[in-house]
Amino acid sequence: MYKVCVMMATYNPKEYLIDQINSVFDQEGVNVELVISDDCSKDRSFIERYADNDKVHIIKQSENKGVTRNIMHLMKYAYDNFKDADFYAYCDQDDVWLKDKLITGINKLNKLPKDMPNLYYSNLLVTDSNLTPSHELFKRGIVKNNLGQALSQVFVFACTTIINREMLGEIANFYDYDLEKIGYDTLVYYLAILFGNAVFDDEPHILYRQHMDNVSGVKKNGLDYIIDRCCAPFRKKEIQQTFKINAQFLIDNFGYRMTSDQRCLCEKVAGYKGLASRFKLLTNKEIRAGYFPKDFYRAVRIILNKY
Repeated sequence: MYKVCVMMATYNPKEYLIDQINSVFDQEGVNVELVISDDCSKDRSFIERYADNDKVHIIKQSENKGVTRNIMHLMKYAYDNFKDADFYAYCDQDDVWLKDKLITGINKLNKLPKDMPNLYYSNLLVTDSNLTPSHELFKRGIVKNNLGQALSQVFVFACTTIINREMLGEIANFYDYDLEKIGYDTLVYYLAILFGNAVFDDEPHILYRQHMDNVSGVKKNGLDYIIDRCCAPFRKKEIQQTFKINAQFLIDNFGYRMTSDQRCLCEKVAGYKGLASRFKLLTNKEIRAGYFPKDFYRAVRIILNKY
């Protein structure tokens, strides 16, 4: 039976935590150990319920690190202390996993070369706070796992990821880096596409719970989503050039490992500025999400120099 180290970063978790942990230990065909890194929560009462469970390892941070730093600390801890795990998975504190989530991902990862950094991730079934399904997050058949598409949209949600030890080692190398503008989701996505393998599962194996206390999430869909995304570049809090920052991060940290084609694509995004370079990026057929409305939103951001 496969041993899986499941990693969970928490902050002031509420009653949803119980559903999440129960679903982790209800996984079929695997032996799970859960590592919780709590980011100095004011209320740890729900976490303390598992203090005597020998399958649950609780790390209590002495000071608030923030979401990204807490996750990176968790990754480094798992890499150093769970060397015998076959695979590693990340989970949020408020979702519910379907019973086949881990074994489905593991079966797909087992088809890949084991000496490369590999990533499995999946679609999500969005629900309300009572777990009533709303919609699948991604339209089926759109994810291609190539660099051009990844420079237009990051499809990875951390809570769906399963990785091998080679990938965890790559991530642990960034323990001391400031990844606030990148995050675990983005880092693992690019590492898999550039230097390993990424497998996307169109079938969701997670109930992605949306509620008032979500740190991140999907609050809108349909026409409301399109309007919200098109208005986003005009809001001050969203003015950062996300993909320009991502591309420059890749060049700075992995440029020496990239192929010439990979670096060329990144440079097109990292280097755009004036009208001429914006027009070239706008008309580039490789750097696209590949579906509406995302490519319409992409065009708006490029025109406004906020890509």
